Amino acid sequence: MKKSKYSYFFDIDSEYVGYSYLSDSFVAFLLEQKEHVNRIIDYPDDIITNADAIVYKELCSKKCLIGDDFDEYNHLIRLHRQFINRTDCMMLTIMPTMNCNCRCPYCYELHTNSKISREVVDNLKKYIAHNIKELNYFSIAWFGGEPLLCVNIIKEISEFCIDLCNKENVVFKSGITTNGV
Repeated sequence: MKKSKYSYFFDIDSEYVGYSYLSDSFVAFLLEQKEHVNRIIDYPDDIITNADAIVYKELCSKKCLIGDDFDEYNHLIRLHRQFINRTDCMMLTIMPTMNCNCRCPYCYELHTNSKISREVVDNLKKYIAHNIKELNYFSIAWFGGEPLLCVNIIKEISEFCIDLCNKENVVFKSGITTNGV
């Protein structure tokens, strides 16, 4: 057994937490167990006690520890290919405006003073409603110049999507790229 190159451990509050990219999951231990956990990660073949075995099993189940012959890189490539070919997920990037309130000199955007039209908003909603029944997961990334300059459009589309996803039992997530001003 060996530690996965794609796992990361960190302290948070009173816990020692590990995240595994291979399983896309977390594992948590009491902070007092940190040295014990690290010893098992560093020397996974030296399991001596029942407490060692419990930690070892948890680390293996989350793919923080993997078999010596496990090809992590190719496993992640396979997962990536499976994900991009999924038909039950839809991810949209919506740019409600290219305008920005900061106009930073290093920014590559054109910052035109335009916003998404009513026709595009309505067509987006129709497109989402038409496809939602086939989905298990739906996400929107809000982007642009400064998307929060069109907060009313973000609210309108987001509320529409939340209601629709709740009715259809679809997981909905949303994120925004903003300057925070």
